[in-house]
Amino acid sequence: LGVTMKRAVVDQMFGAPFFIMSIFALTSFWEGQSVQQVQEKLQDRLISTFIVGVWVWFPFQVLNQGMIPLQYRVVAQNVVNFFWDAFLSITNHAPSNK
Repeated sequence: LGVTMKRAVVDQMFGAPFFIMSIFALTSFWEGQSVQQVQEKLQDRLISTFIVGVWVWFPFQVLNQGMIPLQYRVVAQNVVNFFWDAFLSITNHAPSNK
């Protein structure tokens, strides 16, 4: 379980913020938003989305890598990822909190 925890921590601390920021920024640019609008969106949503992601992904990764049989891990990851992607889309397109 020690290696599993280390993997989950590294993924959450380094991978997750980068990917959340990339998704928010790239989709916003593709939708025609300005650099300032994208910066405001990231300031408004990045931290809160990251926190939700830690609550979702950290326990799931520990469970997935530590308890789910190898042949089912990709399927389990894809099921959770489907709902996570929907959450990211809803969060990205929600009205600003300001």
